[in-house]
Amino acid sequence: MGIDFRTAFDEALAWIRPKFDYAATPWLLFQTVIIVCLFLAAKLVARRVEPILESRARQIKGHPGLLRVVVALLRRSNWILYGLARSTS
Repeated sequence: MGIDFRTAFDEALAWIRPKFDYAATPWLLFQTVIIVCLFLAAKLVARRVEPILESRARQIKGHPGLLRVVVALLRRSNWILYGLARSTS
């Protein structure tokens, strides 16, 4: 009544193999490279744009709630730019 480890291993391998085969397809790898490149480009653009927009946002006087919202959006600018890049490609 023991566990047959060889059979369990073979069943696990049979279950995992199609997933590895799919992950190794050129199209999936191509999409992954595109996603990584778009994210890195968004990070670079956000790094340049965020300080400029933040200095302008800091000029908001008398509306601390608006300032908090604007600064919170600026902190997520790389994700916003990434989403825009994904939607246009």
